[in-house]
Amino acid sequence: KSCYDNGRLDTILGQIKSGDYLFVQFAINDAGYTNADRYAPVCGSVTNPTDGSYEFYINKYVEGALSKGATPVLVTTVIGLKAYSGGKFVNSYENYCQAMKNIAAHYKIPCIDLNSLMVSHYNSIGYDAAKLYHLHGVVSGSTDMTHFSEQGADAVAKIVANAVKNLGIP
Repeated sequence: KSCYDNGRLDTILGQIKSGDYLFVQFAINDAGYTNADRYAPVCGSVTNPTDGSYEFYINKYVEGALSKGATPVLVTTVIGLKAYSGGKFVNSYENYCQAMKNIAAHYKIPCIDLNSLMVSHYNSIGYDAAKLYHLHGVVSGSTDMTHFSEQGADAVAKIVANAVKNLGIP
């Protein structure tokens, strides 16, 4: 929501051209219901979304890219260390992830389920290794369990790159 409201999409649409790709991944800030500047609730409708809803904003990005001849690629949100429950990592922001998948299906565009891919990867390496992917694990005194360290950013980028390859996105 805030990226749209602050003109970020307009900036992108002023530069994007036919043949380009626009990867769209939002949700964590949109889910913050205590911050009206960023909150965009899931409404459950792709074809007639409520103004101000998550689907409303994601549709703006998709339609903007398509209007420029670019290919939008939707990406479900990342997970953080708080997505650890019962000794394993679990999906988070599930309603936002489902909305993203529904929008991709509606427009018949690619969707990378990064949330699920990260859950699988994090469970394969364990909590202690996954902790090093976040600032909380590498910056003394940090309580930030969401944002990535350089190692974490590289790992997530690799997950996305492999998904692009596996989906056959040119």
